[in-house]
Amino acid sequence: STPFLFVTETVASHPDCPDEGQFGVNVIAQSALSRYDHRLPYRKIADRFEQLHGLELSGASAWHATERAARAGRCEYEQIRQEIQDADVVHIDETGIKRDGEQAWIWTFQTVQHTLYAVRESRGSDVPAEVLGEDFAGTVVCDGWTAYPAFSSNLQRCWAHILREAEDAAEKQPEGEPIYQALRQVYVALQARLESDPSPRERADLQRVARKELESLIDRSVPDGP
Repeated sequence: STPFLFVTETVASHPDCPDEGQFGVNVIAQSALSRYDHRLPYRKIADRFEQLHGLELSGASAWHATERAARAGRCEYEQIRQEIQDADVVHIDETGIKRDGEQAWIWTFQTVQHTLYAVRESRGSDVPAEVLGEDFAGTVVCDGWTAYPAFSSNLQRCWAHILREAEDAAEKQPEGEPIYQALRQVYVALQARLESDPSPRERADLQRVARKELESLIDRSVPDGP
């Protein structure tokens, strides 16, 4: 007679491995990087694991791995968002991105110490309100997109955008040339002073002088027309 053969599968455990699932942190990390850095579909992520490592992985398993990476980082993500919500100054920008073939937007919220990304279907003021909170009291540094004044009245326009728009206007209309040159002079003067790392009081004085120069520029600019 033929004896029965009993097969037992033993899976080793390790403190670095996640508590659930059969894949370790390297597979989870590589799945997330392949999806969000290299923009690979989940099916191709699975094919890549089999081709490079001989690891049989389904597209669904690759998806689950990225979900586990997201859950693992959620706590730290919320901590970073709290730090940004409490900041005095936050730089915000948004750019288009395709998500599963549909138009979406990747928003960037940045302070001196933290950077937070948020992918949303909306490009409206509801996104900064969601991320920063509707009661955000800090200064928003941004471009001229309409979502920002709809969210906050405490805005600082980005100098790069202002100068680029002024230069474009000067190329189209001769009346814009002195305005562009005056803005450049204000910017260059401020940058020169800021290199010496002035004190908060000196910075406040710089702001007052620059504001007067801008108000004077507005008063003597062309009141009508292009």
